[in-house]
Amino acid sequence: MKQLLITITILFLSFVNNNILTAQTSNSPNNEKQTSIPNPNIQVGKIKENRQIIESAETTESFNSSDFNRFQNKRVTDVINKSTSINITSGSRGESTFRLRGFQQQQVPILLDGVPIYVPYDGILSPDRIPSYNISEIRIIKGAPSTIYGPNALGGVINIITAKPAKPFEMRLRFNNNQVNTLNDDLYLGLNKNNFYFTLNQSFSKSHGFNMSHDFESDLNENGGIRDNSAFHNTNIGGMLGYSSNDNQDYRLRYSFLSSPWDVPPEVGINKPRYWRFKKWRKNTFVLSAKQGTLKDHLIFNGNFYYDKYYNLLDSYDNDSYTSQLMKYAFHSIYDDYTIGFNFIPEIKISKQLKLKPIFLYKRDLHRQIPDYNEPKETYKASTASLGGEIIFTPSEKLNLEASISTDRHNPLYNNANCLREPLWALNVQGAASFLLNQDNSIYMNMGRKTRFPTLKELYSGYIGRNIPNPDLKEESAFSYEFGYKNRFKDYTEFDICFYRSHLNNLILDVPISPRLSQLQNISKAVYTGIDINFKTNIIKDKIEFKSGYSFLYTQNKAENRINNYIPFAPKHKFYTGLTFNLPLDILAEINLMYVNPVLYQDNFDLQWKKLGGYPVMNLNIKKNILERYDLFVSIQNMLDKNYETEARFPMPGISIVMGFKMET
Repeated sequence: MKQLLITITILFLSFVNNNILTAQTSNSPNNEKQTSIPNPNIQVGKIKENRQIIESAETTESFNSSDFNRFQNKRVTDVINKSTSINITSGSRGESTFRLRGFQQQQVPILLDGVPIYVPYDGILSPDRIPSYNISEIRIIKGAPSTIYGPNALGGVINIITAKPAKPFEMRLRFNNNQVNTLNDDLYLGLNKNNFYFTLNQSFSKSHGFNMSHDFESDLNENGGIRDNSAFHNTNIGGMLGYSSNDNQDYRLRYSFLSSPWDVPPEVGINKPRYWRFKKWRKNTFVLSAKQGTLKDHLIFNGNFYYDKYYNLLDSYDNDSYTSQLMKYAFHSIYDDYTIGFNFIPEIKISKQLKLKPIFLYKRDLHRQIPDYNEPKETYKASTASLGGEIIFTPSEKLNLEASISTDRHNPLYNNANCLREPLWALNVQGAASFLLNQDNSIYMNMGRKTRFPTLKELYSGYIGRNIPNPDLKEESAFSYEFGYKNRFKDYTEFDICFYRSHLNNLILDVPISPRLSQLQNISKAVYTGIDINFKTNIIKDKIEFKSGYSFLYTQNKAENRINNYIPFAPKHKFYTGLTFNLPLDILAEINLMYVNPVLYQDNFDLQWKKLGGYPVMNLNIKKNILERYDLFVSIQNMLDKNYETEARFPMPGISIVMGFKMET
């Protein structure tokens, strides 16, 4: 009720001040209708508007807020799933994780404004937990990324960039609801005056559970309708205070609070599923960043200091009444973690053609847990440091060369009063080149050796009796290389094709030892080979836009003692296509279709390799603009009501009809 009153007040003030705000923004170049179709946003490298100088050889797929914030509330999961290089799965913990070109999420760090965000114990933060309303851009950096992104980037990086106000006053407000009463609201406020800027963002979502497909047939632990034990309640509050007088000066303090308790749906079709509920799940993040140019900007100091606090409470119950905890498998588990660290990456401009970026990175992870009632607290600590540098050489306007190197050290600091293993050392190297053939065509290549250290959980956890700890795990390594071609024609057509291959050593995989018991082990080798293709064009300029993407991925387990060549949950094919229409009466419509090929997985119950069926998902979004600032929208997700699974025995949501309202100044 309080939130509703606050929102009504904001709406009233926005109408009262409509003429004032119009006067402030009518001459702004950013004052465009939200029904306009954004420019193509899939890019390889960073090509200037005149397309005469190529600046970077990174293989980057970028999604802008003008694309993913046009309709209903979206999480980062929903945004990155449009990339055919990404495969999203949701299963036993009731949250989503992803793979990028076959690499697991632990091998692909998520950065928020350059700062790693994750749960210190297991190295993962589900993209479900991250709202997109205060985000300006999400970049998927593929292949062997530069060492400036830090350690553990074995298979790429997801870099999330928060919004910074460009106008004196900005406000965005959105409400939406669906047919099973899943409520969402978002609020973003931004001020920018006299070089000072301030943002405040709030996101709230609450659901009693998701709606299942009508094609689902009743089974053990699920009878259809609203998915059993699938409720959630997300609250995100954050803000930023900063000062910036030019592109090479920026000081900011950012804070974010995230609360996300949720219920874990039970596994379908088995006699003894988990009955789990995350009663508390909280994350507090403080980041102090500074960027300052000196010596006529030939030297730019750039760094940040961060503190990330994480707390959760997980209850496991006896049965689906979720009231008693008397059985042996029931427990009351508490995690109390934090990460503290800094990144210092200055930039030295030796000449117009040559730049150097020294790299100094450090972080310390601490994990404390109480496994159950009346059990002692366990504590684990480890630190990771990285020292290196990047060099960027641009001998001409058409050629760009990059190289980076770092040495990383993972140092166990405390193992719950047990013996410590020796520190792990790793060397990372990367090189890239890009060449602009002419105004419309460019080619590029990228190669490097990257590593990832095992997490505290991989080293020490028994995974609630389902895993044998392996404190002697080694770092994973991968040698990756790729070659690509990019065509961009007259600002309305873009084509991109990339061939890649990765050779992995000491790959950490879950190896079944017996039914319902496994161990993480370094298998000897694996090879990932694939092709990414993206195409985007305006069929009728500013009226009809078409985009399509396809990924082919072939994975092979090369372990010497392997039974077969399988790598789990790595789809061979993924296809995405979409059409966006600018219609009369300020109506914007978007329809898209995604298809994911069947995947292989090893069943923990009988240790047999099985196939999980592929699936298509079709979505439809329609938006009506009113008085330039206001939008009414309807979104139909999984409009075919497809009954499908991304992990065995965990059915995904059926059709969801979302209706909402959005205001933007």
